[in-house]
Amino acid sequence: MSQIDSHVILEQLETEIKERRAAEKQLLEKNILFESVLRNANGMAIVTMDLDFRVTYYNSMAEHLFGYEASEVVGRTVQEIHSQKNISFDRFETAIEEVRQKGEYCFCLEQEREDGIRHIESTVIGIISSQGELTGYSHFARDITAQKNIQNEIIQSKNEWQQIFDSVSELIAFLDRDYKIIKVNRALAKKLKLAPRQCIGRHCYEIIHGMTQPSLQCSHTRTLKDGHVHNFTLYEKNLGGWFSMSTSPIFSVDGEVYGTVLVAKDINEQKAYEKELQQLNNELEKRVADQTKDILQREQMLQSVFRAAPTGIGVVRNRVLTKLNPMVEQITGYSAEELLNQNSRMLYCSDADYHSVGENKYRQIQKYGSGTVETKMRRKDGCTIDVLLSSTPTDMQDLEAGVTFTMLDITRRKKVERDLSTAYGELEQLFNAAVPLCLVSTECYITRVNQAFCDYFHVSAEEDMECNGFDFWGSDLFDTYDCALQQLSKENKSYQRQLNGLINGKKFFCTIHSVPHYDTDGCFIGLINTFFDMADFKKAQEALIESQKQLRHAEKLSAIGVLSGSIAHEFNNPLCGVINVLARLDRKTSPEDKDKTLLQIARTVCERMKRMILDLQSFNRPSSGSKSDFDPHKAIEDLLRFFKKEFQKKKATVTRQYMNRPVILNAIQDQIRQVLLNLLKNAVDALPVEGGTITIHTRQRDQNFIISVHDSGEGIRAEHMKHIFEPFFTTKSAIKGTGLGLSVSHGIIESHNGTIEVESEPGKGTTFILSLPYEKSAPL
Repeated sequence: MSQIDSHVILEQLETEIKERRAAEKQLLEKNILFESVLRNANGMAIVTMDLDFRVTYYNSMAEHLFGYEASEVVGRTVQEIHSQKNISFDRFETAIEEVRQKGEYCFCLEQEREDGIRHIESTVIGIISSQGELTGYSHFARDITAQKNIQNEIIQSKNEWQQIFDSVSELIAFLDRDYKIIKVNRALAKKLKLAPRQCIGRHCYEIIHGMTQPSLQCSHTRTLKDGHVHNFTLYEKNLGGWFSMSTSPIFSVDGEVYGTVLVAKDINEQKAYEKELQQLNNELEKRVADQTKDILQREQMLQSVFRAAPTGIGVVRNRVLTKLNPMVEQITGYSAEELLNQNSRMLYCSDADYHSVGENKYRQIQKYGSGTVETKMRRKDGCTIDVLLSSTPTDMQDLEAGVTFTMLDITRRKKVERDLSTAYGELEQLFNAAVPLCLVSTECYITRVNQAFCDYFHVSAEEDMECNGFDFWGSDLFDTYDCALQQLSKENKSYQRQLNGLINGKKFFCTIHSVPHYDTDGCFIGLINTFFDMADFKKAQEALIESQKQLRHAEKLSAIGVLSGSIAHEFNNPLCGVINVLARLDRKTSPEDKDKTLLQIARTVCERMKRMILDLQSFNRPSSGSKSDFDPHKAIEDLLRFFKKEFQKKKATVTRQYMNRPVILNAIQDQIRQVLLNLLKNAVDALPVEGGTITIHTRQRDQNFIISVHDSGEGIRAEHMKHIFEPFFTTKSAIKGTGLGLSVSHGIIESHNGTIEVESEPGKGTTFILSLPYEKSAPL
């Protein structure tokens, strides 16, 4: 085979592979689309089963309809899912046989639920493979309860309609195009003295009008011709009197008139009333003529009042000004000629005001019969005025007939109200912005408090109002308060005393300044008390005393540190001599000598003492202040040796979770050691007496080296967390701690551009997390 043929074959293979991949992708997309359609089939539950009736597919509508989740039924047989109580297996087998013979089986079942009986229409269809073999079954179901209910409602409505049709007092008949009666109600059959069935099929002109053929003026004929309703009145001998009749068309589905509805109403009484009404009408016309003269006289009097009223009065129709008195002209600045027949919108400042007045006014009219609103209007000279509008319709049944309104200029009154409101608001703000303040009556009841008082004593204004002062402050604290009432009632200008005690379970220390409270007539009605908190002053005094104690304790620790360094130095020199002597003896002793072992033990103990002295000197040595490269894991191990005895004493377990590769930090080594020493000491102190666990975890996070020290102690209380890094703050006794360790540690870590954080939960221990950055020159 030539190279060209091979190349062609390769191109054909590549083409076939691409086409096959495209076909596979298209098939996958179709499967995804088909799956989406099945899952979201609107209103249709779809379930597929294999030949063993094991469920292979269960869409979301099936979950809703049958009450099972797909995860509960897929892979299980129908017999396993349903009990004999829930499904008839005889019907199930019949359905399967029908599917095998005819391809499908349809049935309807009733399902009992908490909300009632549900009707479910189901269809089972066989799944046929491409080879024509039956491979499974598809079950399609939908809830037709609503349709069943509608059918029942239609039947019920038909029965109700028939009852209503027969209970109507008017005479009713349905006629076809041949003038034959299709249906009559009982009232008409009773008038004709026939049974309803005896009327069906007979001509209307025969049994109703007593004629042998339709009249030329028959309304039924007219309705059939033009499709309109026709009314007429006539005397019917067969029906026994005068009747008002009407024929209405009955249309087919195609819109053609195929019959009419004849309705006849007995108007014999109406005819009698018409005669009587005519007589009354004649008498009424005479009375109207007599009253017209009185109305004209009253109108003249009302016109006089209308013109002379000190309030603007007018009439609007559809919000168009139709009548005005002179006061409206005076209020608005417009003349009557400029206002009449104009829309009232011209008087308002904005569309919003115009529509708001209309909506509020007509809402009140509908509810109360009249409406009153306040709004702003613009005079002709451009000035804005406040106006009080009141409106009453001339006819409550027809608002379009017109509305009478009154207009009152309230600009000056509104200005006074705004000034008073502003002044009151400013006084209220001043009252609430002041120091804690309360008013107390002469009977020792709190009558008013400001917001600062509520915030200070942690109460609400509703709790304090009408509260007895003895109950609020306590009788032991209120003795001097009672003296203040007596002192100020004797025209003293002020009285001052201190409050130091518990109120509502909280300790307060403040100065109370009281002045007399007088009413508008100058009568003494109680006290005005202001409270000045002295708690901060007291805390500052206590903090100063505590700081002095801490400083004295720190001086003691400093002296101990110098002394320990000196002792370490003094011990180191003779220890070196002892080590040298032991080494020389060791060299001179033969391996068989039994003292050889004792010498090695002695040398080992001396080396251990030497390391302890070196660690003690390193701890006491002042900070060099310069950064250097060091291994933090080795520094931690050196410090852990210091606490070996403490660990044994408290039966503590130390767990190390170090990084799995060496780490070199570039930092001030002795300062970092000091921080780790403080954290380990705090962790040891936090452990319970019966033992606990200290976990040291190191890891890398971004460009930072993380050291976590966790203890399984009692944890730190929430109220102490925010003070944990403050100088001189400690939860330990003065003997165990100075409160400076964490504060100094925090400063050291910040000077290294790092962070120190604490996480604690009462009962679950405490974790301190150090984060130190890697220097670029410090390789990992």
